[in-house]
Amino acid sequence: MVDYNTFSKRDKFKISYALFHQQVDEIEGLVRKFFELQIIYNQVKISSLKSRDISGDVTTSSVEMCQALQEKKKELENCLVLVENFGIVFEEIDKKNFYWTKAKKKIDAMAKKIEADVNEV
Repeated sequence: MVDYNTFSKRDKFKISYALFHQQVDEIEGLVRKFFELQIIYNQVKISSLKSRDISGDVTTSSVEMCQALQEKKKELENCLVLVENFGIVFEEIDKKNFYWTKAKKKIDAMAKKIEADVNEV
């Protein structure tokens, strides 16, 4: 009987996918925690409407929302590192169909805008 596992260890995609798959539970747990942000958003919106702010707009200028976002920032950064590492490997393997670098630039631009909004408060 031949142990094919030895041969497949050379396959960068399989190794990366296996590592990523192991971390999916961690990522899912972190993402579930982000539902807390929706709850805080709704609480701030209700509070805003109760104080007769008709627009009910919720932004990072809200102390509660800004604090919640700052608390979740580190968790999100850890999650993004895991996803980014997998994206880089996948792009190396299939450059014709997967454009991680291009998509990452758009994501980074959006993140800078959000970070600037948070830092204004």
